[in-house]
Amino acid sequence: MRVMFSCPATKDVALILELQTAARDGQTPVTRAWCRVSVFNEAGWIMSGCWRLPLRVPPVDLLQSTSAAFSQKVNTNSLHPGA
Repeated sequence: MRVMFSCPATKDVALILELQTAARDGQTPVTRAWCRVSVFNEAGWIMSGCWRLPLRVPPVDLLQSTSAAFSQKVNTNSLHPGA
């Protein structure tokens, strides 16, 4: 395994996950939802476990905090390509 970069173990480090659906016409995939997931806890340990991710409506807001995840959920019916 090769390390590409290093970063401090702080609560400010997060992953931005984007949920996309394939376009039927073969064009660019369509963004349907996104979420921000913290990588480290308050003690600096890597978060582990299983979660239900709070999906948000696009566009992606990189400055929005993880705690704001529950304020703007996406309608799961809109995740289906035919919706």
